[in-house]
Amino acid sequence: MSATFVAHVLGLEITAADHGRWRPEVRKRRTDSRGRGLESTGALTTHTGESTAGTGTTVTMSWHTDPRP
Repeated sequence: MSATFVAHVLGLEITAADHGRWRPEVRKRRTDSRGRGLESTGALTTHTGESTAGTGTTVTMSWHTDPRP
């Protein structure tokens, strides 16, 4: 797992990457309260992007601020 961030005058961008492999979806054994990470992240950021490849998954999260008072 690795993570980087870049602070801009008008916002912040964080990129997190893992180097794992995708596994087939497993039926949920517990309640339906798991698996909401990307949904939650999308609700809290200005932009969220996800990229999956054979070498892992990368998620980019951005927050932009409005320069107007």
